[in-house]
Amino acid sequence: MKSISMDKDSADSNAPFEDENLLHISYTPDLRPAKLKFRALAFVLDVILVFVLLALALKIILPMQYPEAMEEVTYQFKQIEAQKESPEQLQFSDGVKQMFDFAGVFSLLFIWVFFTASELAFTNGSMGKKMFRLRVINMYSLERPRFGEALLRSAVKAIALLMLIPLLWVNYFIAFFTAQNRAGHDYICKTLVIDDLYSEEEE
Repeated sequence: MKSISMDKDSADSNAPFEDENLLHISYTPDLRPAKLKFRALAFVLDVILVFVLLALALKIILPMQYPEAMEEVTYQFKQIEAQKESPEQLQFSDGVKQMFDFAGVFSLLFIWVFFTASELAFTNGSMGKKMFRLRVINMYSLERPRFGEALLRSAVKAIALLMLIPLLWVNYFIAFFTAQNRAGHDYICKTLVIDDLYSEEEE
């Protein structure tokens, strides 16, 4: 683990670490919080990838598990396209409702597993983070998050992404107002996203 220290008297308003309990971490060339624009771009890439994969998975699974419900949904939307029905007139059977419930739960689990697996497989970050040379570390050990931390971090991200509730979206938006650009799941899991480019140069 890197030996990193910081005297409290040397902390100023330009230091990227705002938590007084974390002043043992210093602003050094090899440990810089990731810029928000790169975090945002990495996140967008991850979201695009996960939803493309999710759509492909649902396209395969739903017709196999709910063939009659899929036929009903297809017929209903064809009626709308033919302007024989309006969206307000849609009335789905219990089978279709069950299919939608299944799709919702499957989507949540799929995104959860995707983010967990990608962060573990790509060493300290998802595919999007690797493309922008970003890395996730534990703020206390300065090492990669443990499996349980990665699991919890991905769960919060998945729930916030799928549940269109303002309180959950705060998880992402608070990153715009913190000195270290930390999102809600970073605070919950005590993690920080850093610019891995400087770490590699230092090594």
